[in-house]
Amino acid sequence: MVFRTGRNMDSLLARVVPRLWWHWPLSLLLWGGIATLVAHFVDIMIYGEPDQTILLSFPETVLTAAPLVIFALLLVRHANQLRHEAMFMASHDPLTGLLNRRAFLAELGNQQGGALYMLDLDHFKQVNDTYGHLVGDDVLCVVAAAMTTAVRSGDIVGRLGGEEFAIFAPGLHGDAAHALGERLVQGAQHVEPFSNSVIRVTISVGGYWTDRGVDTTTLLRKADHALYEAKAAGRARIVWYVSESAFAARPPSAVA
Repeated sequence: MVFRTGRNMDSLLARVVPRLWWHWPLSLLLWGGIATLVAHFVDIMIYGEPDQTILLSFPETVLTAAPLVIFALLLVRHANQLRHEAMFMASHDPLTGLLNRRAFLAELGNQQGGALYMLDLDHFKQVNDTYGHLVGDDVLCVVAAAMTTAVRSGDIVGRLGGEEFAIFAPGLHGDAAHALGERLVQGAQHVEPFSNSVIRVTISVGGYWTDRGVDTTTLLRKADHALYEAKAAGRARIVWYVSESAFAARPPSAVA
């Protein structure tokens, strides 16, 4: 509902707020004409008949209204920019710029078939303990950028909290889904600027593939179960959920 309301507002503002230079004179003529018509009808309501000279004063009305019209349009455009920024901050993680948990789950709930990946950075606590939380934040940003590069343009990437991320790839299955998981496992590396140390971070990935819509709670639980198995098996790998007691190195659709 939030996103739908935002789109409706964007559609309205696109018709009202000038975007190109030649929109501005048209807007002045439009709003000047509206002001003239309003004055015309007010004159009729007060005196019972229109002032015959009012239509001749259209250029003067436009020039008089121009500063107010420009100010109002600039104010509306600025308010629209602030609204977009507020919507972005409400739906995105402030550190990495990825979708936050709430927004990711909202997007996930609208999906049908595809591959869900739960990701956890391996030994990330050691990075924080060794280099500090500021460097840890830099590593999170580098990893988030690597994830964004690894996925397709239509895939959904979010940070669920801490060093835990999630990705949903609509319509992806079989070997293609497994190939993406293998790329994600590689993680990323970050060069710490003060000591020039290379920090290499791998990722444990739990995958779940479905060919139909499933509630988000079930999706996350199954992918998270597979993630637990990947970490228990030694980390830096992807494990796919098959059933509550069965897991595989490849997605079920690609298992022989």
